[in-house]
Amino acid sequence: MKNPTVAATMNVIPLGFGYLYLKEYSRFALTFFGGVTSIFSALVIMVVLSVGMCVWDGCTETEQALIAAPVALPLMLSLFTMIDAARRSKKSRLR
Repeated sequence: MKNPTVAATMNVIPLGFGYLYLKEYSRFALTFFGGVTSIFSALVIMVVLSVGMCVWDGCTETEQALIAAPVALPLMLSLFTMIDAARRSKKSRLR
């Protein structure tokens, strides 16, 4: 019997460790590679935007908000995997 809270908590970092806890290896692989890709791309995009916008000129508040926008990708992946892991854990309890 798997605890939904533990499964969701393990997916706070979008690498899919909650799916390992649930023994869903294919979902873990997809989430792990998607999480690594999204974290890496968000960091690269943020660095490119910050160097391109803020180093040579000053940054306005709007530009600073745009620099932080790529963080939304890993955050959304984390949120969706947390919800999905909790639901799958509840379903496995009913079986």
